[in-house]
Amino acid sequence: ALYRDSVGTLRLFFRMRPHMDDTTRRRAFRYAEAYFRQTIEGISETTVISSLPEHMRPSVLLELHQELIKSCSWLQETSFACCRDFLHALKSEILLRGDTLLRAGVVSRCFYILLSGELKVSFPPDGAKVSKLGSILGEGNTAILKASSHQRTSTRVPQGRIERIGSLIGWGPPHGVARPLAYSVEAHRDSSLVSITRVRLAEIIEEHPSEAPTFMRACEHATRLINPIKRSLDQENAPAQQGRLNAGRRCSVNEIMRQ
Repeated sequence: ALYRDSVGTLRLFFRMRPHMDDTTRRRAFRYAEAYFRQTIEGISETTVISSLPEHMRPSVLLELHQELIKSCSWLQETSFACCRDFLHALKSEILLRGDTLLRAGVVSRCFYILLSGELKVSFPPDGAKVSKLGSILGEGNTAILKASSHQRTSTRVPQGRIERIGSLIGWGPPHGVARPLAYSVEAHRDSSLVSITRVRLAEIIEEHPSEAPTFMRACEHATRLINPIKRSLDQENAPAQQGRLNAGRRCSVNEIMRQ
């Protein structure tokens, strides 16, 4: 009944807005179905936890996010109260294949942790240049980030690939002036994530100042995972780029003689 009600509301919404694109309408219904599957007969986990006694909620949160805690070693270093507040602030996210999670040149308002699925990271030529509304994001180097439903012990980044639950996506310093991202992230296949807003993470750190170094190490770790991807892809594309440069210049007599 709850699913029928939500679908009926969507139908009414798009019926009253006929100018909206059919692709957007279909995607909205797909997201409605995907999110409903994550609920308990239409009731979210957050609602269920909120209905529990206050003293019981922290232990339930820890059990619910047990796999996430195991995969994020930095989270295990936080205090019980800090971890409780962090887990309580997380929001479940679904990203359908082909949809964009983060755009290069745009400041991210949320930080993400990958739970399952497959994401593709690209480095457009303009990098962190601020994107205007009407601009078209260029297609640059690409790499695949994978996360399985099982914990991976290795954090090695072979050929620009990351394979483990708990990968940090889009993380950066929660305080100070936020910088536009130099890369874009989209779903290579349907993916599940959790998110926390940059503002809420900053508040948690202010409430637990002794945990600030731990969160900063997490942000640095996220950056260290992205940088090798770009270096690896730059190296892969270097021969092709050099070939294009060579094709556009005049050859010397000596080079012609050697050929």
